[in-house]
Amino acid sequence: DSDRNINAKQRIAKRRKNTVMTV
Repeated sequence: DSDRNINAKQRIAKRRKNTVMTV
């Protein structure tokens, strides 16, 4: 569960960074 949570957090961070970069 811990690994999954970390992966999800990293995925969200990447998505946020991607969105910020796109915008």
